[in-house]
Amino acid sequence: MVSYGHSWIAGDGATTAANCLVQCAARRLGFEPENRGVGGSLSTATATLLVEDPPPPASVYVVMTGLNDLRFGGESAESLERYSEALDSIFSAFHRADPDAAIVAVEQPHLVDFRLHAPYDRGSNELVDIFNEELRSVAATHRRVVVAEVEGWDSASMLDPDTVHPNDAGHNFLADVVTSAMMGYFVSKRHRDNTIKFRRSSPERNGFERPDGNPQGALRVVLSCDGAEPGPGAS
Repeated sequence: MVSYGHSWIAGDGATTAANCLVQCAARRLGFEPENRGVGGSLSTATATLLVEDPPPPASVYVVMTGLNDLRFGGESAESLERYSEALDSIFSAFHRADPDAAIVAVEQPHLVDFRLHAPYDRGSNELVDIFNEELRSVAATHRRVVVAEVEGWDSASMLDPDTVHPNDAGHNFLADVVTSAMMGYFVSKRHRDNTIKFRRSSPERNGFERPDGNPQGALRVVLSCDGAEPGPGAS
């Protein structure tokens, strides 16, 4: 499992490397993790990295990017356009590296306060939603892309005191998101003509539902963790 993206992928905010979302998800899925996350990176930097240093073949690629784009670019239309183009380049690079690999694209959860850490202080949760919608739109044009939605994220309890990185609970939640996305992907191999939504309402009760009206294309995965106890890897 090879992972790319910003500081959340790199592990910032986790108390130990073992608590990073990449490490936790890889353990749960039984993959060997290779973490190529770069703190502070924009989506354009990730796209450039993949061109200059192509990824190795892998069973799964994980990418989480865009937060720094919106924090730096704010409401600029050019910022969103560059993000969209970067996503297309990122997904294409993964396809070239391993045409049979699954790609998990993780949505960006909401933050509490965007006013700190200038010049990366121009974002908002409204922009997070817009960028996540663009992620879903671009993913739908590529095959084998799973968009892992972060329903159930709790900004109040899952963010580090610095306000821009997940704490251990946040990393654990996102590891669950990635794990569930892959579970949904494996199930979807039997339902290639449909979009599958995975919803976990509790650690004990898992299930899949195929919602009516969803466009065909990228697999949409939802993890609902309200009231769930932390899983393996949490501290």
